Amino acid sequence: MNTHVDPGPPLLAAYQRARTGHVQEAEQSVARTLSLHRVVDVSGDLDLTHNAVRVGGLTLLYINYGAELTIHLQSPYEPYYLVQIPLQGSMRILRDGERLEAKVGTAVITEPGHVTSRLQYSANCARLLVKIPPALVEQRLHEFAGTGRADELGRALPGVLDVTDGAGRTWMELVRTGVADLDAGAFMLSLPSAIGYFENLIVDGLLVVRGDGHAPADVEAVPSMRGALEFIDAHLDSPIGVLDIASATHMSIRALQIRFQRELGVSPIAYVRNRRLEAVYRDLYVGSADTSVYAVAARHGITHLGRMAAAYREKFGESPSDTLRAAAGRRGNG
Repeated sequence: MNTHVDPGPPLLAAYQRARTGHVQEAEQSVARTLSLHRVVDVSGDLDLTHNAVRVGGLTLLYINYGAELTIHLQSPYEPYYLVQIPLQGSMRILRDGERLEAKVGTAVITEPGHVTSRLQYSANCARLLVKIPPALVEQRLHEFAGTGRADELGRALPGVLDVTDGAGRTWMELVRTGVADLDAGAFMLSLPSAIGYFENLIVDGLLVVRGDGHAPADVEAVPSMRGALEFIDAHLDSPIGVLDIASATHMSIRALQIRFQRELGVSPIAYVRNRRLEAVYRDLYVGSADTSVYAVAARHGITHLGRMAAAYREKFGESPSDTLRAAAGRRGNG
């Protein structure tokens, strides 16, 4: 990791969330805009600068911990896209067991469906970050449906992005333009029309990066249904959507939907709902005296009990409570 360097003046200084040398305060401040985490293995004096501002659905951040340190992410994980761009120093992350590294001129991208467990930052690793909610990406992909680029834009994002060349450079210049306007007083990004335009440019720019030849042609041509089904079963307790499944299996959204309809006769989301209902039924069928319908449903990613109960009755011909009572009757007879 790099030695101590001068990161220059902080970006987004008018939107400061915290400036602190205390680990607990640093954790709490950053968690409010990103995810729960623990700061460990601090080498040197911690001096967090945390600036953050919402621009439409996007969040732009500037973070510099000052010291070299490691971060361990903690569940529950909020699903979002995050692009981390080192302006000084370097960083490493562990994503799905793979180590990714970025320095000045590159960026690290994490997205829903991938597990990031550890992040390491060099001393004075000043970073510009862009946080994007999945709903924005889903919306823009939907608007691309029917265009000639819909398939390529549905591919998985690269883990590390070169922001000095090609589509990555263009995207980085868009981000810099927005940050410069905010630092100058938000002359453009105080206008609702400009905010919506900027939001779309940033998301569309990432989608262009996504479709810029980073998915192997043979993977795209012959997508793996087995991988999709295994991913779904492993993440039933998480709020997964079509984009998450497509990203995890390196399929376009259109290819994923076609394969599910052709081979299973349902959409990917309908399949996820069915698997969750089946998992709930199995747990209730063997339930104990301490089992509750709410706890079992929550364990399998279901939060709306009313909708779940109606779908459950339609699928199994009884209510969740009926299944649980039948389990109690079997225990009594046993």
